[in-house]
Amino acid sequence: MAKHVIALNAARQKRNTYSLLIQIQALIEKQDIEMEIVNLHDVDIHDCLGCLHCLEKGGCVWKDGFQPLWERIEAADGLILASPVYVANYGATLKRWVDRSFVYVHRPVLANKPALAVSTAGGKFARKVNRLMLSTAELYGLRNGGAIARLAPTMHKPVTARELQRFVRLVKADPTTSSPTVGGVVMFQAAKFMSTYSPIDTAFWQERGWDRLLYLYEDTLGWKRPIAWLFDRVLMPLAQRSWGDNDAGARPT
Repeated sequence: MAKHVIALNAARQKRNTYSLLIQIQALIEKQDIEMEIVNLHDVDIHDCLGCLHCLEKGGCVWKDGFQPLWERIEAADGLILASPVYVANYGATLKRWVDRSFVYVHRPVLANKPALAVSTAGGKFARKVNRLMLSTAELYGLRNGGAIARLAPTMHKPVTARELQRFVRLVKADPTTSSPTVGGVVMFQAAKFMSTYSPIDTAFWQERGWDRLLYLYEDTLGWKRPIAWLFDRVLMPLAQRSWGDNDAGARPT
């Protein structure tokens, strides 16, 4: 069965960013990877209300296009985040999607899958925006699959297979047998720590047996096992005691 990736496009106009995605699509489909481009402006996604319903009761109060899209992303083998530069940042439609999906930082169902960042800019900040998108992706447990940036002087430059090499390799790799990055291990442990402060999160982790694991795919840890053990058995219990001693009763979110 062919691998499948989804690209989230934050550009309203089908010009520069969209053109890069079309080029990427043509290149990776030669590698037997299907690619679906989702124009976020065409998806009905409401703003996050910050009501914590998803954490405290499960599900979302909004019944819109977010959940069907998320289910497709969860079923995919990789994710592409693409945006023009808007005032040194990525587009508002992508930020809206990020805000709505924050609960999956607590529930890392995308762990060990790859993410590719794509950005375009008239002047500067394209590489900065790519770093922002990849940093966001890391919060979900996604792996850095590389980045592609084009500025006005280089917009004509075609996307090359070399620029996609890492992403293609990670998409084709089995996430259940691929060794995670140190950052991925740390993010898993952080999510595990946060899950103990929400009964819904706790149940989610316990149902999958993740609460007993050092990492989502424990057999892949290799030399990173001592790092995972240190976080799981020493640092996270210390953090939990620290939060428990907090007079304000605050919790991590």
